[in-house]
Amino acid sequence: MKPIQALLALFAFAFLPLHAASLDDLTWTTTAGEVTITDCNEAATGELIIPDTIEGKPVTSIGGQAFSNCTSLTSITIPDGVTSIGEGAFYDCNSLTSITIGNGVTSIGDFAFYKCTSLTSITIPDGVTSIGGQAFRDCTNLTSITIPDGVTSIGFAAFYNCSSLTSITIPNSVTSIGDWAFRDCTNLTSITIPDSVTSIGDYDFYGCSSLTSITIPDGVTSIGFAAFYKCTSLTSITIPDSVTSIGSNAFKNSPAVITIREDTQIAQLQAQLAQMTAERDARPTAEQLASVEAERDARPTAEQLATVEAERDARFTEDQIRTMSVDHTVGQNEAGNMQVKIAFVQSTDLNTYIPFTVTPDSLSVVDGKICMEFPPSDAENFFFRFGFHNPEPAIVVQ
Repeated sequence: MKPIQALLALFAFAFLPLHAASLDDLTWTTTAGEVTITDCNEAATGELIIPDTIEGKPVTSIGGQAFSNCTSLTSITIPDGVTSIGEGAFYDCNSLTSITIGNGVTSIGDFAFYKCTSLTSITIPDGVTSIGGQAFRDCTNLTSITIPDGVTSIGFAAFYNCSSLTSITIPNSVTSIGDWAFRDCTNLTSITIPDSVTSIGDYDFYGCSSLTSITIPDGVTSIGFAAFYKCTSLTSITIPDSVTSIGSNAFKNSPAVITIREDTQIAQLQAQLAQMTAERDARPTAEQLASVEAERDARPTAEQLATVEAERDARFTEDQIRTMSVDHTVGQNEAGNMQVKIAFVQSTDLNTYIPFTVTPDSLSVVDGKICMEFPPSDAENFFFRFGFHNPEPAIVVQ
């Protein structure tokens, strides 16, 4: 029953008497000459036998949620012509105690029998290849189930909280078991995992508190997170050579004596050692650290950089230096001869200039120009400049 219809039916349910299930309770569609059961009257009660044909056409599938919330049906027979059971097909049929699945069924959809809390046993036909996620979740009275050899995958949480299930055999055809597959199957005492399985998923046997022992077959390469968490009765478990990874908390609160075969243990230790060695070798040596620290300490501080930049910015530019003038006088001395006086300045930092007195080694006139020769100076960093800037008019001596 779909959501809006379900609400109306729920209102009317109190005023309508229950009646035995029959073809009249079913709704179906026909496509390409094949019938799909799509709905059922929620007032139907007791046993329901789905016919092989309807209006002369074969019934081939049970649609999604077709019988969901039919809480008064106690027994259902699915004919051999049906090949698929849709998602949530029998969701919350909580009075259903038995169901016969026809031999033609090849797949059981997600949530197909979710919350069928009165279902005690079920036989899955040989043609089924996959069991959907949460297909039998919360079937709390299911004590036994037979999984045929053709099944290759068991979906996520397929038997989650099947708290009355005591034992189960997984056939050799199964290669993958979904996470949470048998979580909280609290009465599960034994389970057989075939060699075909390559991984045990997260929480697969979480809370299976009655499970006493388990053998993990060769070929399993990984055991998932909390896979056997709270398996409080588990006393022993052997992990084969093929296992290369074990998830965290895989055996938490499980008192099992865990046996890891020697070669597996050595391989794991070698892998751990290789990883630790690689991490160690990737770290810098003491010498490298010392070198880095020395380079760091040799770098100028922000204050030092600021001082250098301030000194740089305070210097005269080249253009300023080129246009710099010096004090000079041109005139006659007491003897009536022409006399030129030139002032020299010096600087050691290009910031401050001070008067500088120097006596030339010789003084001569070359090509009408005064030529002065000075001895070599020890002050190699001194800056000397002299010259005339906008000189006075020449003085002619009579």
